[in-house]
Amino acid sequence: MVSLRFRFVCAIFIASLGYLTPRVIIKQLGPSVISTKYGQLRGALVEFPNTASVQLKPVEAFSGVQYAAVRNNYLRFMPPTSPQERWQGVKSAWNHRAVCSQKVLREKNLATTMQSTSLIQLQRISQFTKTQNEDCLTLNLFVPLRGKFVLKLYMFLIRNVQSVNTLEYHFS
Repeated sequence: MVSLRFRFVCAIFIASLGYLTPRVIIKQLGPSVISTKYGQLRGALVEFPNTASVQLKPVEAFSGVQYAAVRNNYLRFMPPTSPQERWQGVKSAWNHRAVCSQKVLREKNLATTMQSTSLIQLQRISQFTKTQNEDCLTLNLFVPLRGKFVLKLYMFLIRNVQSVNTLEYHFS
């Protein structure tokens, strides 16, 4: 029998690829304040729309959390350093930051070369690629809520994205 944790991780993974409806419901501020060496963070309590086949529980989302810095391009093409961003008090972490710079694909040209399902997926994720920046060293973390809000972190590292045109993804 497949565990609930495994089903949750798979559902979040599939949602991140854009196969589920992209709508989420942000209910309120998250119940937890997370302390880091840079300051304290509070996320947002997020609910995903449930369907007959997929029942997802609410998660706490911490969006746009900086994990490294290039110091305003002073270290361009160099290894990043630790984040320079520090703050006092509790910072709200529910705003997505800019994605890494990438070629914006024209849907008109792709309609003739892509499968319709791949084109629909590209249309879903294109809304997140409108704001681009070379300083894109941030994470969006989704933490499951359980009982008395015991937090466990799940993170997917996606690398070697070879081709957006054919949507070939290589995961490790």
